[in-house]
Amino acid sequence: MQFTDLGFFTTYEPEGENPDGIIFFRNEADQDFYDLVRQNSDRGHWFMAGVDGNITAVSADLSGLSPFNARVIHVDDGAALADDFRTRAATGDPLHRLIWDGAEIRPYQPAPAEIHAERRQAVNRERERRLAAGKPFAVSWQAEPIPMTGRPFDQTVILGLVQRATALHMQGVTEAAITFRDAANTTHHLTPAQFLELGQAGTNWVEAVMTASWALKDSGSIPEDFADDTYWPA
Repeated sequence: MQFTDLGFFTTYEPEGENPDGIIFFRNEADQDFYDLVRQNSDRGHWFMAGVDGNITAVSADLSGLSPFNARVIHVDDGAALADDFRTRAATGDPLHRLIWDGAEIRPYQPAPAEIHAERRQAVNRERERRLAAGKPFAVSWQAEPIPMTGRPFDQTVILGLVQRATALHMQGVTEAAITFRDAANTTHHLTPAQFLELGQAGTNWVEAVMTASWALKDSGSIPEDFADDTYWPA
């Protein structure tokens, strides 16, 4: 592959009127971007890199880019590189990005400390995903488990109902006095003792998920497959 750097583009105001409010760009050599678009009919792919060198966009047509504070690089045989960029961008993982190093576009090589820091954040995201997904909880009074989720709002609701169920239980209430709607939108009418059992099961699971995330984050090296179920409570 051959790389051609068209320069770093910033906005400017050309002389004359601009009734349509067009945003103009030019590079360090004072070349207007739209003039370059008209002059370049080269086949290949055009990549855009930010100030930090990170590749942010790609187009098979130069006019498809809008280089606001960005560098434009032409790659004569860049189809595979363009596909690689799109695949990496779809993951949302900043460690898997492409960069322009001044000579070529290549995969970013993160330092071990950066990998660990990013994986710690990824563990947080996986923890929140699991809490939001929830799970079914087995209970003693019926065969069917009750599904619950563990988002912050859910935890607040369950904590409030646990406090109410505790007060009612201490008053000797044994009839169904707690109404709870589960993650499958099924409404349950439970006794204080029943809800205390369900609430305790949910709280224990949330604590187990949190503990699992802390163990991963505190390890010297977070495994690449940290999202595997083996690292998390069932």
